[in-house]
Amino acid sequence: MFENNLPKRHDNHIKETLSYKLFNASIPDHWMIRELSERDYGIDALIELVTIDNRVTGKLISIQLKSTENFKFNSLNKYSFYGVEKQTTNYWLQSNIPTFIFIIDLSLERVFYKSIEDYVRLNYEVYSTKDKFPYVIYPEDEFDADSFVVSYFWSESLKKADDELMKIQKLKKDFSEFYYINIRRDYHMLVDDDDVITEFNSLVLSIKSLASTMFVDWSLPTPEKYVADNDIGVDASYDNYFMYEYHMTKYLIMLDEKLASILKVCKQVVCQKYLFYWQKKQPGLVDFLNNHSLLTLEEQYWGKGEE
Repeated sequence: MFENNLPKRHDNHIKETLSYKLFNASIPDHWMIRELSERDYGIDALIELVTIDNRVTGKLISIQLKSTENFKFNSLNKYSFYGVEKQTTNYWLQSNIPTFIFIIDLSLERVFYKSIEDYVRLNYEVYSTKDKFPYVIYPEDEFDADSFVVSYFWSESLKKADDELMKIQKLKKDFSEFYYINIRRDYHMLVDDDDVITEFNSLVLSIKSLASTMFVDWSLPTPEKYVADNDIGVDASYDNYFMYEYHMTKYLIMLDEKLASILKVCKQVVCQKYLFYWQKKQPGLVDFLNNHSLLTLEEQYWGKGEE
């Protein structure tokens, strides 16, 4: 006769299984979950986003699952979760894959989430000065697939944004100098200096990249297409690409307007949304954006601009 003294499953293991089931049930069926065999360092799974028509995207998201049976919003309608070591948050921030923490309310079977990249920047004063770093959850943090995707793409852009925002002052300076030298020259004169064309194309690409990072609509045609679509009575076909000073001036005016609109968004991100973070990281950038004129170069030096 065998003894009936059997191993007992630990309560934490039961909670882990339940939290994983609730997480799995909350995400869209067409998304892919990639389980990990090694979970000791704060990553429980990877999500790969899949489009509604079942196209795999290669967009990966690191997921950490945390569960609690004591989830309750306080009088300020928030819940502070302290169940993450600060060094784990540091580890997530070093990753090249956006990381999200999912807080599972086991009692009511509700799923909440936070973007690590966004949340730490928003709460950088606490993160940089306190040993304990809580994740504060609000009702609006409850999982919704559409909102989560938006949050993912913003989180993905933040690391790139940090690098590009550091270069704004130089970009603005380079563009301003180029603008003043090349604006409103003889419209029928060919731009035949290769160095000028190279610098112009480089500025276009840099401003376009910043627009993409900051989610500002680009909508400008390529210089080649603009030349082809705006013939001034000389050979300006797309296949035979010749830019004239007329095209250069008109395109610089469009770039000027676009850069001004991008800088307004940058100011909101640096001087409002993530102010404490940027005051610590690059105070000179905060000063630059706070004191930078929101007018375009065209408005500053030519009044209302060219009709």
